[in-house]
Amino acid sequence: MSTRSILLDNAFVAALADTGSASHACATSTYRTLIDGYTARTNRLFALSSTLAELPPEIRRSVLAPVETLWVSRQHRSAAQRVDAAVPAHSALTLVMLARERIRTVATVAYEDGSTDYDDFTLEVIIDEQSG
Repeated sequence: MSTRSILLDNAFVAALADTGSASHACATSTYRTLIDGYTARTNRLFALSSTLAELPPEIRRSVLAPVETLWVSRQHRSAAQRVDAAVPAHSALTLVMLARERIRTVATVAYEDGSTDYDDFTLEVIIDEQSG
């Protein structure tokens, strides 16, 4: 069985870390499933260094300990500014890093209408069924 690489995007990590977020329960449920796959060695979990830098060290070292860091450089930020898509800046950076690392799966949270920033791209998008 091959290992699936999954990038946890900025919105997903923020919802996971913020216990007061409306998306926290959904993100936590999804993360538990992803961790089960990590434990079974079927999932490798990643997050952008820029996303992880926004978190307190205790969250990074505990809850997100299994998550590997994808280091974002100036050239990636520059490439993200040239992304020709109607997505927020953090999602453009995510798209650049997905392409660079050849990761085809992203975990995110959905907007109220059930859509995500990645609906128009050829990616596997993981959201909790309760999102939306």
